[in-house]
Amino acid sequence: MTVAENVGFGLGVRKLPRAEIETRVKRILDVVHLGTLAGRYPSELSGGQQQRVALARAIVVEPQVLLLDEPLSNLDAKLRVEVRRELRELQKRLGITTIFVTHDQEEANTICDRIAVMSSGEVQQVGTPMELYEHPANLFVAGFLGTANIIDGKLVPSGPGVAYEIPGGARIELPGSAKIPLHGRLVFRPQSVALLPAGTPVALGDAHFQASVAHREFLGATLRYGLTLGQQEVLIDVPFRSGDVLHETGAKVSAVVPHGALLWLDR
Repeated sequence: MTVAENVGFGLGVRKLPRAEIETRVKRILDVVHLGTLAGRYPSELSGGQQQRVALARAIVVEPQVLLLDEPLSNLDAKLRVEVRRELRELQKRLGITTIFVTHDQEEANTICDRIAVMSSGEVQQVGTPMELYEHPANLFVAGFLGTANIIDGKLVPSGPGVAYEIPGGARIELPGSAKIPLHGRLVFRPQSVALLPAGTPVALGDAHFQASVAHREFLGATLRYGLTLGQQEVLIDVPFRSGDVLHETGAKVSAVVPHGALLWLDR
C-alpha cells in the first residue's frame, strides 16, 4: 500500500465515507510532514519516514487510548521537536488519553502531564514533571530527571553550624538553622548554585564551599563549570551574558547554594 492507503487503512475498516478518509489522511500526513509523500511505497521511505507513517496510522483513527513506545526515536533532533509539539497539540485537541514510553528526559518533561519513573520494573515516583524535578523521591529519580550533583560525605560540627565533609579534605559549610537528617546524601541542581570569586562574603543562611575550576563548557545560553571538590566533581550552570568575567581553568572560586535548594536523599 502507499503511504496514504496505509494511514487510511483503519478508517476503511471502520467503513467511513471515502471523502472523510481522504480529508483525515491528508490532515494527519501534514501533521507528520509526509503530505508530499502520500503516493510513495514503504521501500521508498527512510526509517524515520516509516516511523511517522506508523504514528499517523495510529492517530488518524482517533482512539480512546493511544500507546506510544519510543515513537520519535528514529527522527532527527529538529524533526523530533516539531513532531512532539504537533503530537501534544493533537492529543489535546482530540482528548486522547496517551501513554508515552520514552528514555528521553526532555521528551518526558515537555510532552507529559504526569510522569511515572521506573527502575528495574518498579515505579519509583509518579507526579508532574516539575514535582519530580524539584522533589525527587530518591537518588535514582534525582539523577534520571535532569542533571544533579549527588555528593558523598558526612556531617561534622563546624563553628556555630555544621559542615558536610567530603572525601579528599573538602567540605560544604551548612547553616546552623538547617534541618538536616542524620542519614542521606546531599543533592543539588547545577543551576541552583551561584559562582563567585574566591573569598567573596556569603549570606549566613546559605550553604557554601570553596573549590577550583577543573573545566568549562560553553553551551550557548549557559556556561557549565566543572569544579573539583575533594575527590568529587560538581557541575555548576550559570547563564551566559556577553561581557561577563569568566572563571578560567584552575581558578579558585566560592560556590553558594541557597538552603532551599538543598535536598537530602537516602536511597
